[in-house]
Amino acid sequence: MVRRVVASAIVIDPEEIRRRYTEERPNYQQLIEVVEGVIQPALHAQDLRCHIGGRTKEPQSLIKKAIKKGYSYDQIGDKAGVKVVANFPWQREAVEQTVKQAIEPLFTTIEYDDKRAVANPDRFGYRATHLQVEYSHPDANIQGLQCEIQIMTRAESLWADTTHDLSYKPDKILTTEIRRICNRLVGLLELFDLEFQRAYEEIEAMPKSRGAQLLNILLPHHRQIVGPDYDRELSEMVLDFLGEHVVLDDLDVVEARVDGFVSNNRDRVERLLGHHRGNEYANPLLWQPELFIILYQLETDKFALQDAWHELLPEKLLAMIADEWGIRFTQLDL
Repeated sequence: MVRRVVASAIVIDPEEIRRRYTEERPNYQQLIEVVEGVIQPALHAQDLRCHIGGRTKEPQSLIKKAIKKGYSYDQIGDKAGVKVVANFPWQREAVEQTVKQAIEPLFTTIEYDDKRAVANPDRFGYRATHLQVEYSHPDANIQGLQCEIQIMTRAESLWADTTHDLSYKPDKILTTEIRRICNRLVGLLELFDLEFQRAYEEIEAMPKSRGAQLLNILLPHHRQIVGPDYDRELSEMVLDFLGEHVVLDDLDVVEARVDGFVSNNRDRVERLLGHHRGNEYANPLLWQPELFIILYQLETDKFALQDAWHELLPEKLLAMIADEWGIRFTQLDL
C-alpha cells in the first residue's frame, strides 16, 4: 500500500511521482540536448566563450522537493536545467542576449528572473539570471516540457555551488559573524570577476608578437567551426614561425584573405574535420587554429610553406594535411 503525505492541502504520492518522472525523464534529457544544441552554436557564432552543462533532476530530489514544497508532480518546474557560465564576466550581458535570441524560434519564455535586481542582502552574492522556458515547437515527445536556463559568471557559479556546502538558506536568521563571513566570501568572488577583467584588459593592451596577432585572426573561425579547445602553446609556436618565415603580408591583408578563404571553404573544412572526429590517430594540427592558415597557404603558395616547414615540425604532418586537402606534393618535392 502506498503511503500518502499531505502537505499544503495537496496529496503527495511519492511512488506516482517516481513512476511518471521515470517515464518522462528521457524526454527531459532530449529537451536539454535541444536547448544546448541551439545555444552552443549561437554563442560560438558571436565568439562568446562559455561552459554549458545540462542535467535532469534526480528522482529522489524530485520527490523530496514535492514533499518539502507541497507540490504536485506538474507543479515542479525544474525537472531539467541548463547552466551557461560565461568565461569572461564582461561578456555576461552579451551571453544573456544571445541565449534569449537563440531559443526564441523553439521556446516560449514562461518566467524571467534576474537575481541581480534583488536588493535583499540575505541573498548575498547569487546574481544569476534564470529563464524558465517551454518547448513550443510541434514535437510529440517534448512539446510543452519546461527547462530552466541559468546564466552566470564563473564567480557566481562558484557561489551557487558553495552555498550548498554552507547549508545556507535565506529565511534563516544568521548571526552577525556568519553574515560577515558570507559578505567576505561574496566580496572575494566579486573581486575575482573585477580583477580578472582588469588583468585581461591590460594583457590585451600589451604589444603582441606577430604570431599572437595571427592567432587573434584565426580564433573566431576556430571557435565557430572546431570549438573552444586548442593547445595555445602549440599555436603560438607554429604561428610565430609562420609569421616570421611564410606569412609575410600585412596583417590586415592576411585577415581579409583568410576570412574570405574560410567563408568560401567552410563546408569543405567541416567535412575534413568530420571525417576525423573521434579518431585518436588523426593529425593533431587538424584541431588547432593554425589549420586555417596552413590550408590557405597550401592553396596560395604551397612551396614557400613546404620550404620552411622542415625547420618547424615533421614534414609528414604537413604532407598529411595537404593530401587530405587535395594538394599533391611530388616525391621530389618532399
